[in-house]
Amino acid sequence: MSLQENSFDLVKLVKKTSTSNKIGTGEYWDEIYKKCNEVNVETFDWYNSYDCYSNLIEKYIKKTDNILIAGCGNSTFNIDLYNNGYKNVVGIDISLTVIKQMKLIYPHLTWFKMDAVNLDFQPNTFNVCIDKGTLDAILCSSFYAGKNVVSEVIKILIPTEDNNDNNNVDRDNNENDNDNEYINIELDNLVEKEEIKRVESKGIYILITNGSPFARLELLSSFPFKNIDIYHFNNPSHNNNEEEEGMASNISLLYEIDEKKISDSKSIKDIINEEFDDNNNRGGQYLYFCSL
Repeated sequence: MSLQENSFDLVKLVKKTSTSNKIGTGEYWDEIYKKCNEVNVETFDWYNSYDCYSNLIEKYIKKTDNILIAGCGNSTFNIDLYNNGYKNVVGIDISLTVIKQMKLIYPHLTWFKMDAVNLDFQPNTFNVCIDKGTLDAILCSSFYAGKNVVSEVIKILIPTEDNNDNNNVDRDNNENDNDNEYINIELDNLVEKEEIKRVESKGIYILITNGSPFARLELLSSFPFKNIDIYHFNNPSHNNNEEEEGMASNISLLYEIDEKKISDSKSIKDIINEEFDDNNNRGGQYLYFCSL
């Protein structure tokens, strides 16, 4: 059986079990990633790869940013960011199985076992959090848990008053967990210390999701984002020689929403000035760039 066939079977397995209330648990994803090992799927992107989004994402982030990938799984997104010059990249996942796997394959990158619903990082640790499908998975089991994800992300993005402290990762609650001993590090060790600074710019939450604006703005509009830019992504072009052309034809800006628009609106319909109809079910993915 080919790698492509194995991956397809894996997707079918996740879709078949995606309505389970266990989809937000570590046990569920441990089983999925054990299945990956069984069918020789070393890495897999549940949505699309970094190359499909890179031109757009790179407009919003800087090479020196501290970047958190929430729910990294066995995607190559972290690796692709690193290889494109973003050296301060941290991947977290609720599955210890996949974290051990990625730690073994890519030891030069930083991986933590951590639940996106309960982040252990100090405030003001990251400039950017990228969530590719994690919120979607958690929302399958609980809307409340989904709100917790965004709330936790905001905590680690919002600048604190003291800009001179070190960006240490607080992992004290795992000191007695032998399985997690290897993740007790400081973020300062990721690159040269003079390159690590407290966040001076406003943080940004990048959400890559199957959820349309009608589905996701109900949640996102309840948080204090200053601006939310929403893009729609059609079927990707994987031809690197036509990357610019592919980006232009496959990604389109739908909305640029500021906090005044949100506060003055009584409903999601008011925010985006559209009725919900079949045209809103565009398929593909949506990218939300939520700035604090």
